[in-house]
Amino acid sequence: MRNGVANNMLKWIQSYLFNRRAQVSLDQLSSRKILLRQGVPQGGVLSRPLFLVFINNLVSELPRGVKAALYADDLVLWCKEEHASTANYRIQQAIDQLTAWTEDWCVTVNKDKSSTTLFTLSPKKQVSPIKIGTHTLKEEYEATYSGVTFDKRLTWKLHTLCIEGKARKKLAILRKLAGATWGANEQILKTVYEGSVRPILEYS
Repeated sequence: MRNGVANNMLKWIQSYLFNRRAQVSLDQLSSRKILLRQGVPQGGVLSRPLFLVFINNLVSELPRGVKAALYADDLVLWCKEEHASTANYRIQQAIDQLTAWTEDWCVTVNKDKSSTTLFTLSPKKQVSPIKIGTHTLKEEYEATYSGVTFDKRLTWKLHTLCIEGKARKKLAILRKLAGATWGANEQILKTVYEGSVRPILEYS
């Protein structure tokens, strides 16, 4: 209702999700059917939009100073403060809220793929680690989100080198097209460059 879904559409979605059962078949043997109490059908056309509606309130209330970016099931939280200890405290608060939300809604966080990065110019030893429950998140020198690599000191060197490497691999295609075997003309080479090489350089 809060997301603009009501009446017949709401009933249709309820019918789509309610009382779904799953069964595994292997070598002509089948398991008993299991009632699915959480989740959406894998590969279903409606699964992605329904999942987005489901997690829509995940970051609706965050501690002061903490911001978030959510893309499908990838979430990044950040906090900008003068003192690292303050940012650390507020991020930990946000993680605790996130953990409580996942427990309430039967969602599991992949802790092994979760990490923290403290962006600072200070050479001093940094504050205590961030935890999800009792699990300490690993600290990384750089973080990559949506194809952009952020290094600890925000020099952008790692990101630039990564983009350069990807572009050079694509340029190898142009060399083959321009070679004696294919002999592609200028217009074809320009089209391939604009479609496969330049977007890599221009992204972000």
